[in-house]
Amino acid sequence: FSRVMFEAWMCKKPVVVNKDCAATFKALQDAGDAGWAAQDKDEFANVFSMISSAHDDEFVRKGQNGLAYAHKHCSWDKVIATYTDIFAASVTSQ
Repeated sequence: FSRVMFEAWMCKKPVVVNKDCAATFKALQDAGDAGWAAQDKDEFANVFSMISSAHDDEFVRKGQNGLAYAHKHCSWDKVIATYTDIFAASVTSQ
């Protein structure tokens, strides 16, 4: 799981992930149209070629989609609340 990916989304930046990384690829799929994915050098070359000719509105749309997903699932408040719940459950189960 890549915190850097979510930090990029929090800055409204789309991301490029490796399809072989299950965590980042799943997050990208769940986020909707929030970046690009590639699996091998040819796919990465194609993705970066598309990026180099993409219009600004595509970057804005993908960045906004990533931001919405990041806010919903991985804001620091959400992360802290999740850890607090885990710690509280472990204390009460002992």
